[in-house]
Amino acid sequence: MTRVGEVTFTRPYWHCDTCGRGQFTDALAERMPSGQASWAVKSAVARLSVHLPFAQAVAEVQQLLGLTVSARSAEGWTEEIGAAYTPATPTPTEPGPAVDTVFVEVDAVQVPFRDGWHEEKVLVAWGRIGEQEQRVHYAVGEGPWEAQVSAIAAVARRAGSRLAGEVVCLADGATPIWPVLTRLWPEARQLLDWYHLQEHLAQVAALLPEGAAWHAAQREALAERGPGETLRALAQVARRGPTREARDTARKCFAYMAKHRHRLDYSAARARGYPIGSGRIESSCKQVVAARCKGAGMRWNHPHAQAVLWARCALLNGDWERAVEQARKKAA
Repeated sequence: MTRVGEVTFTRPYWHCDTCGRGQFTDALAERMPSGQASWAVKSAVARLSVHLPFAQAVAEVQQLLGLTVSARSAEGWTEEIGAAYTPATPTPTEPGPAVDTVFVEVDAVQVPFRDGWHEEKVLVAWGRIGEQEQRVHYAVGEGPWEAQVSAIAAVARRAGSRLAGEVVCLADGATPIWPVLTRLWPEARQLLDWYHLQEHLAQVAALLPEGAAWHAAQREALAERGPGETLRALAQVARRGPTREARDTARKCFAYMAKHRHRLDYSAARARGYPIGSGRIESSCKQVVAARCKGAGMRWNHPHAQAVLWARCALLNGDWERAVEQARKKAA
């Protein structure tokens, strides 16, 4: 099956009467993929399948190309390409791209697997030269954050972390994330996601008589002058809040902020034009994982989901042809 219809090839075939085995040596046959479909067909079907459920993808192939393909074939071809994909990553000793700043953001999204819900880690990095942002690089991983060290380092190297004047790491307050990022870049600028912090402050504000005004004052102080004023305001509520619930909530928020105090220099980050919110990684979680793996009724097997998501990363990274070529060589 090719993109212009079915084509029949004939090839020499020899049979040995002594051993009962047959063989062919035609060079064209050696280049043909298994499964009776050309790599152009496999690529087209898989490219649609990283966007759509497999049954919908093959329906689109029928409409667009007039080819009849099974959903099972679409699934197999997509996984074949995703499983073979390896991004072009500089080694730890190679310089990689020359950029001024590299931004690294990581987060996790829950995916429905057949054995329950599990986290899929999403890793994003991009460089900046002056005020010009470079291509965003995507990667995914499964398992604990400690298992993602190599993948995070690799996606950052692709963005130019080795030559960057500064590495900026941004994530939410999940405890396992920060030791990994600190181990990779001890001198990096670390920023706690602004919006996650605001959610904690909003919980305190909701228990105060003038909560809206109090919260607005804390946002301004954090954005312009650092965490000191807000920590003092929380300490005051923790001591003299109107209710026990307000005092307890303020204590928890104070502890949360104190733990991440060195990650709250939003004024300096804003002065340099750095992002302080996790909009990029939140969008990436939806774009890379949720849009494909969290459809109605979907339940995934772990290796299948990982292969499909890596195929999706190949497309988003601008590496689709590279991934297809890697799959072709692997199958040869």
